[in-house]
Amino acid sequence: MDLQLNNRAALITGASTGIGAGVAEVLATQGVRIAISARRGEWLERLADRIEAAGGHRPHVLPADICDPSQVAHLAEQAQAVLGQVDILVNTAGGTRPTSLGAGDAFWDEALNLNFHAGRRLTQALLPAMRERRYGRVLNFSGSMEPRQVNAATAAKAAIQVWAKGLACEVASDGVTVNTISRAYQQRADPGARSPDRRGTPGLHRTAHPDRLLRRPGRHRLSGSFSRFTACAIHHR
Repeated sequence: MDLQLNNRAALITGASTGIGAGVAEVLATQGVRIAISARRGEWLERLADRIEAAGGHRPHVLPADICDPSQVAHLAEQAQAVLGQVDILVNTAGGTRPTSLGAGDAFWDEALNLNFHAGRRLTQALLPAMRERRYGRVLNFSGSMEPRQVNAATAAKAAIQVWAKGLACEVASDGVTVNTISRAYQQRADPGARSPDRRGTPGLHRTAHPDRLLRRPGRHRLSGSFSRFTACAIHHR
């Protein structure tokens, strides 16, 4: 599938393993110039080796702890410097935080910082340049909307989803789209399932299954570098 992203530039967080590494490898096959970030620089270097060995552009490796606001600002500056500009931001950094019913504020603050504020800060740092160029794609990964226990990360990822919908409405007219995919799909997507569309403004506040978003023709096809969707929440029903 040609996503029409050749020579675009992307920054991917949480890229040392899992979903972030997978996204980096897929975008590399599309000719995207990539910067990858996570705390573990040696893991990022191994990912860069794999991508280069597969014939892709070698990613720029930018280790950072995005729980530190000063490092978020530096990461945004670094990514723009090495790539020239950031067209696509993929926020995959995060981690589960199951907790007891009596967990204190410090625990919740850490979970929110990692799973919500870090991605929000990085998006806000890169958004002005995207709006100025009238092109930008922000892709977030959230958690399950049907938790079976108290998990501080679940609450933080729910905040990402709602924040992203509001942000998408604000920046859609500037050529910037903001979408969110639930991690549940990465674990147990059911290609036969279909979530109903939320009818309303075309392209806004729409729920879709990844199979529909990626493969069906027309406005539900993920082409033109996500050009047809904004404020899309993709989640398991």
